[in-house]
Amino acid sequence: MAQDIVGLLFRFEPDGSLGVAAIEGGKRRVIVMLAAMEQHGPHLPIGTDTYLGYATGERLARRLGDALVAPVVSLGYSAGHLPMAGTVSIEESTLGAVIVDVCRSLAHHGFREIILLCSHGGNYRAIRNVLGDSFIIAFDPEADHPFRLAGTRVCALFGRELKGESFVQLWDLESRKILREMTRVVADETVATVAGARARTEQGSQADLELLLLPLYHRGKMHVRLLGLLAPIETPYWVGAEHVATLTLGAMRHLGAAIETIRAPRFATRTATRTVRGGLTLYEGGRD
Repeated sequence: MAQDIVGLLFRFEPDGSLGVAAIEGGKRRVIVMLAAMEQHGPHLPIGTDTYLGYATGERLARRLGDALVAPVVSLGYSAGHLPMAGTVSIEESTLGAVIVDVCRSLAHHGFREIILLCSHGGNYRAIRNVLGDSFIIAFDPEADHPFRLAGTRVCALFGRELKGESFVQLWDLESRKILREMTRVVADETVATVAGARARTEQGSQADLELLLLPLYHRGKMHVRLLGLLAPIETPYWVGAEHVATLTLGAMRHLGAAIETIRAPRFATRTATRTVRGGLTLYEGGRD
């Protein structure tokens, strides 16, 4: 029984590396449980949600037969329990960032399907918030990959509903060529891409964004749809008042070998300026 459980879980090797040998055996699906550290009365430990997360993940992995269980995210949104001793809570925005980073890392390691589940009810809103930055596009080169679905915050950037519009046509001419090749490689090679982007409004305002593009299985096929995330690194002040007119693709990273051959431009960075405030040195500069 213990040996069987080890086959379902990530395990840390003695040298500190993360053992994902099951990927080589064909497992490309991973379960991520979102738990919490909070009081459960005098009869249960504060780690109850984490224990439930592992138990639920293991049971689901056995039923699916081709999935691994990632280490449970043990901190969640539990602000309502803070008056009780032992509770440790993180903000929903922090949890949302953790979810995105965990999914990005797992996709980088080769997982094609990531299942997010909660063993703590307070975490569901964080998942919904993350979905606001997500989108699904059809893999349709002739139509330049139209949107099948776009989250509320993605649509808010452009000031309109994007469903049915071309994903590629939102970008400038130079970026469109790169994106057409990028989407092909993501579908062909089942690899994830992460890239910087710069948004510009008709009024000249700008914002730096991050683009995540993932292969998406649909009814057992790969060349049908792609899953993406498009989110500002910092929420721009002009959202709602101004709308994005065009996007420019920046540097790529966390990519597979095939897509490394695609040459993307890098944003020019500003010359760093040095400011000293009360003994703290701040260096201001741009992002790649």
